[in-house]
Amino acid sequence: EQAEATARKFVAAGAQAVKLEGGVNRVAQIEAITNAGIPFMSHIGMLPQTVREQGGYKIKGRTQSEAEALLVDARAVEQAGAFSVVLEIVVSEVAKQITSAIEIPTIGIGSGEHCDGQILVTHDLIGLFPWFTPKFVSAEARVAEEIRRAARAFVERTRGAKIAYQPRCPGVYARARNYVTALALLPCVCLTQSWLVGRWRLFLLYRRGTYSLRRVIGVHLCPSGD
Repeated sequence: EQAEATARKFVAAGAQAVKLEGGVNRVAQIEAITNAGIPFMSHIGMLPQTVREQGGYKIKGRTQSEAEALLVDARAVEQAGAFSVVLEIVVSEVAKQITSAIEIPTIGIGSGEHCDGQILVTHDLIGLFPWFTPKFVSAEARVAEEIRRAARAFVERTRGAKIAYQPRCPGVYARARNYVTALALLPCVCLTQSWLVGRWRLFLLYRRGTYSLRRVIGVHLCPSGD
């Protein structure tokens, strides 16, 4: 019931289909969703949502038992009503066998060239998160490097500029520079994404150290009595 209810919420919000990770262990949820008339895409192989339980990012299908289990999963989700299945980090030959064994399309990510389609995480494709890049990824750009280059240029330009600014409140600039090189122009803003949690985190890096956004915002520029 929960799977169907959640899927309906996604559809109401504008989704054309829903996806759930898992094979045989998710058949009941898949059937509930598809029986409600909601298009469903499956996902087997390496499952990002439970990567820690699986012992990290590891290739699936290396052993005979793993290959057989993956084939069973693929057939189960097809039987349950999935219109396609994602194969993530599956041995190429196993992915080929699965693609040949089922009627629905297989979408590969790091699973070789024999799948019916291919998908790749945008961050990996454009080189936005260089701290972790899957072995099967060949980035088509180096966006993170460009961000760093732009940030460095901004820092250098800011530090070399003469800012004609007279604060309304006496002493405000003296207090502010205890936290930043110049409060009006932030030296470096580095925006990164946690690939495990999927939440954006903002880090403000200053000459005198690293300060949280809360601490910077908490600086009172014009307290009473100044």
